[in-house]
Amino acid sequence: MEPGSRIILQVHYNLLNAQGAETDQSSIGLSVTSTVDHEAYGLGFMDPMWLLGQMEIPAGAKDTEHDYTGNPAWLVDGSLFPFKLHNVALHMHQLGSYGRIMLHKADGSEQCLLDIPKWDFHWQRQYELKKPVLVFPGDELYLECHWNNTAE
Repeated sequence: MEPGSRIILQVHYNLLNAQGAETDQSSIGLSVTSTVDHEAYGLGFMDPMWLLGQMEIPAGAKDTEHDYTGNPAWLVDGSLFPFKLHNVALHMHQLGSYGRIMLHKADGSEQCLLDIPKWDFHWQRQYELKKPVLVFPGDELYLECHWNNTAE
């Protein structure tokens, strides 16, 4: 980061179990160093059309599925390969019902990275993999999300 850079912190509040007015107790701790061992990237992996409103979840629908297959490396730079994947996350708020992330390898094999068969709003966080997974050219990530948009 260059001197004078701004840091933007996005905070998700959960009022699902709030008991009246709550006081924000958010904080952030930073470490500053002049060098890093390895440059890291945070890659959002999703269908880019979802950001343009192309992810309809109809009112009253019990099971709406959206999925996407691709490779997140295009978001940064094609020279990223191979790269190590350290953690994964799903982000489905309160309507999510099921989600998973798979790695489809170029050789035809696949590896489950995250599988949450009964989604809970409180599980909207990063999940660190037991050991980093190498992603090579030709490999693709598969994201599958289901939502329940009924009154229940």
